[in-house]
Amino acid sequence: MKGVLSVILFLLCSLAFRYLFFYPESQKVGQSVTIQGILLDEPRRSPYSQRFTFKNISISVPEYPEYTFGDSLSIKGVVQESTFTTKKGQEVTDLVIRDPFIQKEEQPFLLKIIMGMLKKVTATFTQALPSDEAALLLGITVGVRNEFSQDLLDVFRNTGVMHVVAASGSNVATLTAVVLYFCVLFMRRQLAIFATSLVIIWYAVLAGFDPPIVRASLMAMITLTAQLVGKQNYS
Repeated sequence: MKGVLSVILFLLCSLAFRYLFFYPESQKVGQSVTIQGILLDEPRRSPYSQRFTFKNISISVPEYPEYTFGDSLSIKGVVQESTFTTKKGQEVTDLVIRDPFIQKEEQPFLLKIIMGMLKKVTATFTQALPSDEAALLLGITVGVRNEFSQDLLDVFRNTGVMHVVAASGSNVATLTAVVLYFCVLFMRRQLAIFATSLVIIWYAVLAGFDPPIVRASLMAMITLTAQLVGKQNYS
């Protein structure tokens, strides 16, 4: 009975945490807002502008100063509506902030280290590979969304393999198996499980907390916890 109550309490705390920190406040058209947070996607760039979504609001700004994935931003402006027609002929209305005032803020120390590592990985891939191949590899491994050429996007859409571009739960499963296997070779199993858990958390942060990565990371942590306390587990 105590175990069931503990699980229920844990789930309630998790839901409360998500409600407090991950559900954005509803914004009204014409409202002056100041929104702060971390840019979790690479902006979509054109020759004269860059666009990104921040707290469910579309932001379009000139190409400079340049913003990148992981930047800590404070954005001030007035919320407006923008209606556009998609390629399929559907009308979509988005909330936007035009001509916002954007200020970069100091990143937390740990986040700065992780973002530095991610930028080094991104720079290595983009320097070693052509743009489309680098964007595909970054999307598959760490979920960074770089721009593809329109021809390659059309190929992905026509063949129905757009899901390949994004990091998925299989990445976490593979990472968990490989890291745990090698850690067990050099340390006690309990310590190896702890080290593997840290690597999983590090990878989830590196991937920008993409929902598939978060789900798979939680499942992997539960499985590792079961191993740690000697409970049976079936993947």
